[in-house]
Amino acid sequence: TTKRSGWVRRDVKNPESIADHMYRMSLMALIAPDVPGLDRNKCIKMTIVHDIAEGMLLFSV
Repeated sequence: TTKRSGWVRRDVKNPESIADHMYRMSLMALIAPDVPGLDRNKCIKMTIVHDIAEGMLLFSV
């Protein structure tokens, strides 16, 4: 699995992978309490795609 680049650069022990991070963020958006004016579906979609660029950038190097 591809580790999160910021964690690797900072020598964090046992860094999470990009996929682990995206999954956890999506679950957090899914189970978060209702907030007036907040579009839960948009939040879930944003958490799924927000680190795709990091993964793509690492594979293109």
